[in-house]
Amino acid sequence: YKHGLLNDTVPFWMNNCIDNVYGGFNFCLDRKGNVIDNDKGIWTQGRFTWLLSTLYLTVEKREEWLSTAKHGIDFIKKYGFDNDGKMFFSVTQDGKPLRKRRYIFSETFTIVAFAAYSKAANDKKIANEAFDLFKKVLWYLSEPGLLEPKINPSTRTMKGLAVPMILIVTAQILRESNIESDFCTNIIDQMIKEIHGIINIDPIQIKLSEPKIIGTVVKRPIHAFLELVRNAAVPTEVKKHKEIVFLK
Repeated sequence: YKHGLLNDTVPFWMNNCIDNVYGGFNFCLDRKGNVIDNDKGIWTQGRFTWLLSTLYLTVEKREEWLSTAKHGIDFIKKYGFDNDGKMFFSVTQDGKPLRKRRYIFSETFTIVAFAAYSKAANDKKIANEAFDLFKKVLWYLSEPGLLEPKINPSTRTMKGLAVPMILIVTAQILRESNIESDFCTNIIDQMIKEIHGIINIDPIQIKLSEPKIIGTVVKRPIHAFLELVRNAAVPTEVKKHKEIVFLK
């Protein structure tokens, strides 16, 4: 894995994705590294910036990794934010806004990029910006009306796992970067409790090593779990499937 990552995957992207004209990175490449779409997702800019900062922190202090992470930080700070403080989902190659969405994933990937870079570069200012953005995300999620719901709640009440899961990971990376550790631990505990509340149907264990069938064929193992949660498929409906093992 280490050999493949450091001698194949990372060099491919380092050699081909850096946009030295407009800033940031191009991620829609063919197998030869040719750019096939130059629009830029903000969340992918953050993810690659986080990766490079994390490699610098955990593998080897290569200056090219740190300087390229700074290249990503600069693009995000220059083009990632709208005038209202919310972040774009995607921009053109030269940074013109294309799309904003109701999600907070551009923000969370930017937070982890800022956090990891702040530790790698010992940059307190960018650490503060990471935490300020994290608090803003929590505000977006807690204040009714700031984020449009995916489904009309008066028609169907739904609660997904994506937001608490991404908040856990984001808080973990902030904490690893020595940014407001107690605050982040509290958020992690809250989100774990929230996830327990979402999936608390019956104590069951689902083997996720291979595709399952629950009513209809599902292609990926995690879909079986989500299908069970979504439909609150009670044990009488799913006991006949040998892949599901009840703990009591």
